Amino acid sequence: MSETERRRDIRVESVNLVNYSAEIQADLGGPPEAHLYSILGTARTEDLSSGGCKLITREEVPAGILLDLSLKLADHLVTCRAKVVHAHAEGEEWVAGLEFLDLDDEVRDGIKLYLEFKDDAGVAEG
Repeated sequence: MSETERRRDIRVESVNLVNYSAEIQADLGGPPEAHLYSILGTARTEDLSSGGCKLITREEVPAGILLDLSLKLADHLVTCRAKVVHAHAEGEEWVAGLEFLDLDDEVRDGIKLYLEFKDDAGVAEG
């Protein structure tokens, strides 16, 4: 099954600012708490749907980790959690496919409404 076939939601080209954070457990032996570290970063989306987005970062975000996101949609800030489904380097940037997790209906509907407006208006920036 291709990536497009797995998607439930249509993605719209959308450049939005994103702040992200995660706690990562490094497997270095010894007590687990001794190898816990945080990543923080700023990124942008390249496309967006109510189910996920393509994230462009300057730092590696490993596949499989969970990210806490603050996503700027027009004048609103949406916070949510996402799983990095896949990630790879492209030149000096990292491209990651994210799947939003446990969005409540209000947030999911807000993203859909934003994308409908954006698509209808032909707006280029988020």
